Amino acid sequence: MKNDLRFVCHLVNQALGISQYCYPMYQNAPRPEKESFAGVRLFRTKSPQRDTTDIVRVNGVDMMRTTASRILTFDILFVGEDEFVHDVDSCFERQAIINKCNAHGYGYLTKEPISLHNTQLETDWEFRNGLRVMFHTFKITDRPLTDPITTQSSHDIDHWTDDYITEVIGTGQVTGDAGNLVESDIHIKP
Repeated sequence: MKNDLRFVCHLVNQALGISQYCYPMYQNAPRPEKESFAGVRLFRTKSPQRDTTDIVRVNGVDMMRTTASRILTFDILFVGEDEFVHDVDSCFERQAIINKCNAHGYGYLTKEPISLHNTQLETDWEFRNGLRVMFHTFKITDRPLTDPITTQSSHDIDHWTDDYITEVIGTGQVTGDAGNLVESDIHIKP
């Protein structure tokens, strides 16, 4: 999530044309020594659908690839200059910002104002105004098929099968990029 925060901070800096105007929040850092600045925090992550998994070959190794669709909601909170809120608010309609978001794998969805008059949300950071911005992105994770998190040994599967599974109802298959099939029993609990 640090990369997501850095990206949103970069967008704010670019929208205002001011380098290092925006900072990630909750870094246990002192208040920036500026009259006016913005802080960004990840407010919420939501999964709008189930993650998908595929078997792919990466550098000659079979991997379990998990593709996760995520809605990321960020709060961009401002101290000082209120006109900067408007500048950042309108930047999400600019084609250059939309292109930058798309190029980095983020789809801008929506935004709304936040009123935070005199609310202290960080040590010595007193925020006055803010925006809540939502993006859609995909998070992709590759794990080797031999990784203990991806697969379990036969002994481990037999052990939990004895404890939890009562009936095998069929076999499922996943087709990898190379056309290889991975089979797995489909189980039901009582």
